Amino acid sequence: MFDIHQSVFDEHNDWDDDRVAAYVNGLVEEFARSSEGEALTKERAESGLWAGYLIEFYFQYVDGKFAEITSGDLEEIVFSVFPRKVATEPENAAEIISELRAFWTFLSLQYQLPQASEMLALLDDRAVETLRDRLADPGLFGMAKSFFMLGDAAGFDMTTQEGLNELTDILNGFSPGSIAAGISDAPLRSKKDLRKKRKAQRQARKRQRR
Repeated sequence: MFDIHQSVFDEHNDWDDDRVAAYVNGLVEEFARSSEGEALTKERAESGLWAGYLIEFYFQYVDGKFAEITSGDLEEIVFSVFPRKVATEPENAAEIISELRAFWTFLSLQYQLPQASEMLALLDDRAVETLRDRLADPGLFGMAKSFFMLGDAAGFDMTTQEGLNELTDILNGFSPGSIAAGISDAPLRSKKDLRKKRKAQRQARKRQRR
C-alpha cells in the first residue's frame, strides 16, 4: 500500500521535486488501480489527472503532509487555484468534481482519512456549478493561463513550442488594447480538433508531472 503519510520535504525541510513527483505518481497510480478509479476509466479515457493536480497544488500552496489536508485547503485549491492555474474549459467542471469525489471515496476506504466525509460533502452538485462559473471567469485567470486560453481559443496549438512562439509573435505586434482584434481572424478549429487537442494537453500535463 502507498504510504500516504510520507513527507515530500528533505532533512532541511526544503521542497524535494523528486519526492513530490514520486508521491503524486504513486498515489494517483494506486487510485487508478482501485475500483473507484477503474469505474472512471469506463466513462472516460483516463483517471487521475485532476486528483494529481489536487495533490501537487496542495504541496505547492499549502505544504505539510497531504494526509492532513483540510476541507478549507480543498476548497481553496479547487475553487481558487484550479481557475487560476489550470487551462481547461468550464464544461469540464462536472468531470473534475466527479473525479475528485471518486478520489476521496477511494481515500476514505483505503486510508480511513477522518476528513473524507467533509471533503465529499464539499464536492456536491453545487460545487460543479460554482467551479463551472469560476472556470469561465477570465478575471480569475493567472497570467500564464490567460495567455494559454487566449491562444487555445484562437486555434493555436499551445501544446507545442511552435504554437507558443507563433502566438507570442502575433501578440508582440499589437498594443494591449488591440490584442483581441489581432487574433480575431485566426482560424478556429472544429469541435473534433479541439477534443483531440484537449486530449493531447492532458497527456502533456501528465508527462510534466513525471
